[in-house]
Amino acid sequence: MEIQTQLIVDLHKIDKRLNQIEEGKGDLPSQIQELQDKLNSFKEIVTQSNDDVQDLEKEKNNYSVNIEEFKAKLEKYNNQIFQVKNNEEYDALLVEIDYIKNQNQEILDKINQIDQKITDNQETKKNTEENIESSESNLAKAQDELKVASESSAKEEQELASKKTKILSQIADSLTGESFLAKYKDSSSNPIVESMSRGSCNNCYSALPAQLVFDIQKGEKLIPCPACGIYLYYDENEEE
Repeated sequence: MEIQTQLIVDLHKIDKRLNQIEEGKGDLPSQIQELQDKLNSFKEIVTQSNDDVQDLEKEKNNYSVNIEEFKAKLEKYNNQIFQVKNNEEYDALLVEIDYIKNQNQEILDKINQIDQKITDNQETKKNTEENIESSESNLAKAQDELKVASESSAKEEQELASKKTKILSQIADSLTGESFLAKYKDSSSNPIVESMSRGSCNNCYSALPAQLVFDIQKGEKLIPCPACGIYLYYDENEEE
């Protein structure tokens, strides 16, 4: 097999093994990202809840000041009612007292509404903090599982990555290397090279003509599959 062809085959085998290692980790990476996103969302809810409660407490304090002002006015008017000299003054004072009482009640109602909002926010915060605790536990567990899976294959991955870098450099130095690497960069989801075994393409699984099988087994060059167009090579180990 020509050196250039052998390099391409070796590169394909390395990519295939790296994909197998990644698949061996299952969906842990995506699970971890999903859990992290959910955890961040929960934390944002708690932060927003704290801000809302703080704003509500300020609003409540402002209304409380109004309540104290109304109390002072009512006390003043109640004292004045015993000092009026005629019915007209008396009636006017009663109207003012009723107005202050109504205003006071409106403020009390608003304070009660604020208290309810604060209670609702605190309940939301409590539930969310429980979700945070659960999410952090699940995230830590998934991260530990991924760490174990990664550590078991870390050495092999490093060796394969080193070999891959060396092969890519060798291919780049060849006359046709630049053209191949351009295709290779765009082939992450659709490989441009695959093996042949038992007379069939291992990409589309189409049976190959006998002469084509013979030519591929000779290993003199990469030959495209007539069905899917992927370049084929022969690996006798896959016949076992």
